[in-house]
Amino acid sequence: TCPRCAGPIAFRGRHHAACRWCGEQVHGWSCPECGSHEMMRLGAGSRRTAEQFAQQFDGVRVILSDGEHPHERVDSRPALVVATRGAEPIAAGGYQAVVLLDAERLLAIESLRAAEDCLRWWMNAASLAASDAPVILAGGGGPLVQAIMTGRVVPWLQAEIGDRKLLRYPPAVRVASVTGGAPEVERAISTLADLPGVDVIGPAPAESPDAGARLVRAIVRFDYAQGTEVAKRLRGALVADAAGSSSRIAGRSRGRARAESLRLRCDDRGVFDGTD
Repeated sequence: TCPRCAGPIAFRGRHHAACRWCGEQVHGWSCPECGSHEMMRLGAGSRRTAEQFAQQFDGVRVILSDGEHPHERVDSRPALVVATRGAEPIAAGGYQAVVLLDAERLLAIESLRAAEDCLRWWMNAASLAASDAPVILAGGGGPLVQAIMTGRVVPWLQAEIGDRKLLRYPPAVRVASVTGGAPEVERAISTLADLPGVDVIGPAPAESPDAGARLVRAIVRFDYAQGTEVAKRLRGALVADAAGSSSRIAGRSRGRARAESLRLRCDDRGVFDGTD
């Protein structure tokens, strides 16, 4: 995670790593668990996993259930079922064993909600097992895995909420994202400077559908009590930007918005998520 804001680290180019949230460049990173300085991209595929199982267990029926090949139910005949999260079919009589794969990769998803999502996914999958069937969590480590293994999920959830309050992340605070050209974003967030209980992450470079546009995004965090005022000021900045842009878009084709125009999203659940 980012040493500045605890956000997710992502590759920008082949060897350049930076925080997705605040844009801080990462140099001299080391793993807090093993001390390694090596970073690698994580990824896997359900189809490849099913193919490997079919090769290793010759003659055994292998069923793949994912977004492209969904199965709602499977019968009680012996089979290996490879399912992606949310696509687990219900087995007649329950599964005789459930193995939860890719724990490390799923926990590394670039999302503020990665751990809580993993908890929900894994518990949903485990609930499909027969009453006396083993449930195995393969790979992975850290507080959530330990909480599941020791049956201390509630204390983990309480600690997670405590961390969110300390670090000022949802649901302890509300958030809004402001995206646009750098001057436009700076003007918008400057309208919040005198408000207590408000802080800003960034601006950091943002993706743009227009190859020629250079966009940035700022993430505004604010206490619930300031929600109405923050929304009022940011919407005012949005209206002012739209009104002031009319003279700057002369000659553009009708109906085409200026790429650097401000965009505002309040309470966006994916504002801290990565896209790679």
